[in-house]
Amino acid sequence: MRSLLVSQNGTFLADVPHASVGEMLKDPRNVVWMDVQGYEGHVLAGAPELIAAGVPVELEFWPYGLGRAGTQPEVFLDQLTEAFARFIDLRDPARAARPIAEAAALYDRYLGPEAATELMLLRR
Repeated sequence: MRSLLVSQNGTFLADVPHASVGEMLKDPRNVVWMDVQGYEGHVLAGAPELIAAGVPVELEFWPYGLGRAGTQPEVFLDQLTEAFARFIDLRDPARAARPIAEAAALYDRYLGPEAATELMLLRR
Protein backbone atom coordinates (compact mmCIF):
# COMPACT_ATOMS: atom_id res chain seq x y z
CA MET A 1 0.00 0.00 0.00
CA ARG A 2 1.27 3.43 -0.93
CA SER A 3 0.29 6.87 0.25
CA LEU A 4 -1.01 9.65 -1.94
CA LEU A 5 -0.55 13.18 -0.67
CA VAL A 6 -3.59 15.23 -1.50
CA SER A 7 -3.29 18.99 -1.58
CA GLN A 8 -5.22 21.93 -2.90
CA ASN A 9 -3.55 25.21 -3.82
CA GLY A 10 -0.39 24.02 -2.09
CA THR A 11 -2.20 23.32 1.20
CA PHE A 12 -1.89 19.76 2.53
CA LEU A 13 -5.29 18.11 2.93
CA ALA A 14 -4.70 14.40 3.53
CA ASP A 15 -2.34 11.46 3.26
CA VAL A 16 -4.56 8.86 1.58
CA PRO A 17 -3.46 5.21 1.48
CA HIS A 18 -4.21 3.62 -1.87
CA ALA A 19 -3.45 0.49 -3.87
CA SER A 20 -3.74 -0.57 -7.47
CA VAL A 21 -6.41 -3.10 -8.42
CA GLY A 22 -3.61 -5.62 -9.00
CA GLU A 23 -2.37 -5.11 -5.44
CA MET A 24 -5.89 -5.52 -4.11
CA LEU A 25 -6.32 -8.83 -5.89
CA LYS A 26 -3.35 -10.26 -4.00
CA ASP A 27 -4.95 -9.83 -0.58
CA PRO A 28 -8.16 -11.80 0.11
CA ARG A 29 -9.00 -9.52 3.06
CA ASN A 30 -9.75 -6.57 0.80
CA VAL A 31 -13.15 -5.15 -0.06
CA VAL A 32 -13.92 -2.75 -2.90
CA TRP A 33 -16.02 0.16 -1.63
CA MET A 34 -17.66 1.95 -4.53
CA ASP A 35 -19.85 5.05 -4.71
CA VAL A 36 -19.67 6.46 -8.22
CA GLN A 37 -23.05 8.18 -8.44
CA GLY A 38 -24.89 5.74 -10.69
CA TYR A 39 -21.92 4.52 -12.74
CA GLU A 40 -21.55 1.29 -10.75
CA GLY A 41 -22.60 -0.79 -13.76
CA HIS A 42 -19.90 0.82 -15.88
CA VAL A 43 -17.25 0.14 -13.22
CA LEU A 44 -18.31 -3.50 -12.85
CA ALA A 45 -18.22 -3.94 -16.64
CA GLY A 46 -14.62 -2.75 -16.65
CA ALA A 47 -13.42 -4.89 -13.73
CA PRO A 48 -13.61 -8.57 -14.77
CA GLU A 49 -10.33 -9.48 -13.02
CA LEU A 50 -11.52 -7.98 -9.78
CA ILE A 51 -14.81 -9.85 -9.93
CA ALA A 52 -13.11 -13.12 -10.93
CA ALA A 53 -10.79 -12.78 -7.92
CA GLY A 54 -13.80 -12.94 -5.61
CA VAL A 55 -13.16 -9.65 -3.82
CA PRO A 56 -16.39 -8.56 -2.08
CA VAL A 57 -17.83 -5.36 -3.53
CA GLU A 58 -19.77 -2.78 -1.55
CA LEU A 59 -21.65 -0.34 -3.75
CA GLU A 60 -24.36 2.24 -3.64
CA PHE A 61 -27.56 0.91 -5.19
CA TRP A 62 -29.37 4.00 -6.45
CA PRO A 63 -31.81 3.06 -9.22
CA TYR A 64 -32.41 6.69 -10.19
CA GLY A 65 -28.67 7.31 -10.57
CA LEU A 66 -28.11 4.07 -12.47
CA GLY A 67 -30.80 5.15 -14.93
CA ARG A 68 -29.30 8.63 -15.33
CA ALA A 69 -25.94 6.98 -16.07
CA GLY A 70 -27.57 4.97 -18.87
CA THR A 71 -27.72 1.60 -17.12
CA GLN A 72 -30.96 -0.29 -17.72
CA PRO A 73 -32.25 -2.38 -14.78
CA GLU A 74 -32.10 -5.60 -16.80
CA VAL A 75 -28.47 -4.97 -17.75
CA PHE A 76 -27.41 -4.19 -14.18
CA LEU A 77 -29.24 -7.21 -12.79
CA ASP A 78 -27.60 -9.42 -15.44
CA GLN A 79 -24.19 -8.06 -14.36
CA LEU A 80 -24.94 -8.87 -10.73
CA THR A 81 -26.27 -12.34 -11.54
CA GLU A 82 -23.24 -13.22 -13.66
CA ALA A 83 -20.70 -11.94 -11.13
CA PHE A 84 -22.10 -12.57 -7.65
CA ALA A 85 -23.97 -15.27 -5.76
CA ARG A 86 -25.38 -13.28 -2.83
CA PHE A 87 -25.97 -9.74 -1.59
CA ILE A 88 -26.63 -8.01 1.70
CA ASP A 89 -28.76 -4.87 1.77
CA LEU A 90 -26.91 -2.87 4.40
CA ARG A 91 -29.98 -0.71 5.15
CA ASP A 92 -32.04 -3.81 5.96
CA PRO A 93 -31.91 -4.30 9.76
CA ALA A 94 -31.72 -8.09 9.27
CA ARG A 95 -28.52 -7.73 7.18
CA ALA A 96 -29.08 -11.25 5.88
CA ALA A 97 -27.26 -12.56 2.83
CA ARG A 98 -29.81 -13.17 0.09
CA PRO A 99 -29.55 -14.93 -3.26
CA ILE A 100 -28.57 -12.48 -5.99
CA ALA A 101 -31.74 -13.39 -7.91
CA GLU A 102 -33.69 -11.45 -5.25
CA ALA A 103 -31.88 -8.21 -6.14
CA ALA A 104 -34.55 -7.37 -8.75
CA ALA A 105 -36.98 -6.60 -5.90
CA LEU A 106 -34.70 -3.75 -4.80
CA TYR A 107 -35.84 -1.71 -7.80
CA ASP A 108 -39.36 -1.71 -6.33
CA ARG A 109 -38.14 -1.00 -2.82
CA TYR A 110 -35.93 1.99 -3.69
CA LEU A 111 -38.07 4.24 -5.88
CA GLY A 112 -37.48 7.92 -6.56
CA PRO A 113 -34.51 10.26 -6.90
CA GLU A 114 -33.53 10.11 -3.21
CA ALA A 115 -34.05 6.39 -2.57
CA ALA A 116 -30.85 4.37 -2.31
CA THR A 117 -29.09 1.75 -0.23
CA GLU A 118 -25.69 0.14 0.12
CA LEU A 119 -25.19 -3.43 -1.05
CA MET A 120 -22.44 -5.87 -0.16
CA LEU A 121 -21.99 -8.22 -3.14
CA LEU A 122 -20.47 -11.63 -2.49
CA ARG A 123 -19.20 -14.28 -4.87
CA ARG A 124 -19.70 -17.14 -2.40
